[in-house]
Amino acid sequence: MATRFARSRRGISARLDAGEREVLRSLMGDVAAMLAPEDRGADEEDPGEQDPLEAMLGITEEAVTPQDPALARLLPDASREDDEVSAEFRRYTEAGLRSRKRDALAVAMATLSAVDEAEAAEATAEAADRQEGRGEQDRRNPAAPALALVGALARRSGAGRGGSGPSRAGVLVLDDAQATAWMTALNDVRLVVAERMGLRTDEDAARVAALASRPGPPSDEEATTMWLASVYDFLTWLQETLVGAVASGGYR
Repeated sequence: MATRFARSRRGISARLDAGEREVLRSLMGDVAAMLAPEDRGADEEDPGEQDPLEAMLGITEEAVTPQDPALARLLPDASREDDEVSAEFRRYTEAGLRSRKRDALAVAMATLSAVDEAEAAEATAEAADRQEGRGEQDRRNPAAPALALVGALARRSGAGRGGSGPSRAGVLVLDDAQATAWMTALNDVRLVVAERMGLRTDEDAARVAALASRPGPPSDEEATTMWLASVYDFLTWLQETLVGAVASGGYR
């Protein structure tokens, strides 16, 4: 089960179990795919004919408001009143905005994968230690299996003398730059989940909240909305605790 983000000497950390990490990585991957540069089609102008200066500056000639409302939440119009101003602003900024958001998501997904790898390595090392210790001690001491069990429990609780403390399995540790990327990634995933639920106003929030108290089994659509709502609440909680940890400044 997840723990809140907190700052320590090691960095900004939180514990996430394997299922929570998988959900986060899947959602982040989906959002990153949404933000990939759009394929204009083979029948449109050859990208090689784009002005070199425009390509260097990330100017998008054919940038338009995305048809997907969730993507439009991530890449909003600069002005609701002036389409010309919005189009010009989008032309100069959309490519860079897509790239920065994808970079933040990539950083967040990489840190989640690093936790998976560390957890797997720790489990492998513990299994090897147990196997090696069991074979050696069993030959010398008939009470070795019981003593090994006591030692393992002590190490896991952090109570063993001279032990290394509680297991670090499942602990995500971020430096400040990674934490900034995580704040961007969590915010973007929240926006997409909210749009998929149709969550735009207080009335929408009340409608979604009321689903949990409705009698009888939910429809498939309602069940999906309820699951998205639980994910949205989880993302919101993670983001709030992360912002609080970042705002707390250096470790005291």
